[in-house]
Amino acid sequence: MIAENLTELREKCGLSTAELAQKLGVSEQTVCDWEQGISAPNADFAAKLSDILGANGLFDEDYGDKGPSILTIWRTSLIVSAVLFVVFGAFASVTAAIFFSSAQIDANALTPAQSLVLTAIAFGALAASLALVMLVVSVVMFCRTRRRRAEAASEQKSDASDAA
Repeated sequence: MIAENLTELREKCGLSTAELAQKLGVSEQTVCDWEQGISAPNADFAAKLSDILGANGLFDEDYGDKGPSILTIWRTSLIVSAVLFVVFGAFASVTAAIFFSSAQIDANALTPAQSLVLTAIAFGALAASLALVMLVVSVVMFCRTRRRRAEAASEQKSDASDAA
């Protein structure tokens, strides 16, 4: 099944085995082996092939659901980042509020306990900042991935309408 799909789609895209191999970073012989059914691409290469050939879900029946999609990974990362940001931000805020409201602070004469609390506040704020950066990166990557998939799908539809 993979061999038939791969050969047909590669030819529709006007790619030689050498060109496809170069785009994938594999040898031409590897692509020939896939097309002849001698071997099959792993799930990572199947996803790359789907992207290059503009055929989302090309190998779904061959690989099934052997792992989360990239969108699921980004969505999960986004949720984890948001939770971490809230938790660490809340920790730093509550610790700071308790610390600064309970004692007068003399910067030159901090007790070890006060130093420890200030360190905890700093680490909480740092962790919240890193989680926020992770959240922003996740949102950007999630949006880029969705946009690329939408572009590939519209390109595939336009190619199909051009062929008809």
